[in-house]
Parts: sequence; C-alpha cells; structure tokens
Amino acid sequence: MGSPTRMDRTDPVLPFNLGNVLDAQHRPTEAALAYQKAIARDPGFAEAWLNLGLLREGAGEIRAATDCYYAALDARPDYADALFNHLRPSGKEAQQARRLSMLCRMHGNPVHAAMPARGEGSAG
Repeated sequence: MGSPTRMDRTDPVLPFNLGNVLDAQHRPTEAALAYQKAIARDPGFAEAWLNLGLLREGAGEIRAATDCYYAALDARPDYADALFNHLRPSGKEAQQARRLSMLCRMHGNPVHAAMPARGEGSAG
C-alpha cells in the first residue's frame, strides 16, 4: 500500500468543509474565515460564497451578504439557492424581482436580467 497523500493546500473543499463544521458549532467568525480561505483558493466556488453570505446575513450585514450572493450567481448563474437568498432580504423589491425572474426564465432570458443592479433595493 502506498504512503498517505499529503493534503493539498490549494484544495478549496478542505476549508469549505471546515467552515461547515465551525458553522454547525456556532462559531460564525471562524466559519467565515474558513469560507474566505476556500474562496481565495477558488473564487468560483459558489457554495462557499453562498455560505459566507448566509453568515453575513445572520450577522445583520445585508449588503455584504448580497455581495456574496451576487458572487455565487456570477460563479454559477443557475444557482437557485443563491438567487433565493439574494432576493429574500430585499422586501418588496424581492417580490418584484422574483416575478420578473420567473417571467424571464419562462421566456428563456437569463436570470441576471431580472435582478436589480448591485446597490439597488432596500438595505438592512
């Protein structure tokens, strides 16, 4: 049997999984750092952006959370969880954007066309 492999210091899944464990242990500051490390290793890691956004939203940092949700959608435009979480904190604008998004999807247009521009909508 071969020798054990060394952990890959460039693998974004390792800090992502650590972030999930830390979040489950109610250690949001440490979890956020782990997710940020995963994102630094792979800026297109949509799930890490989403989880960081959820932590930011839980801390009341709505603008930071929204930026994270946008980053998740930039990485994976069809990521329904990120779209839902992006729209949820925005109140009335969210309802309008959801309706627009559904119409756009029905007519084959990209979801981004239905989303308000960054910085638009109500801040939390």
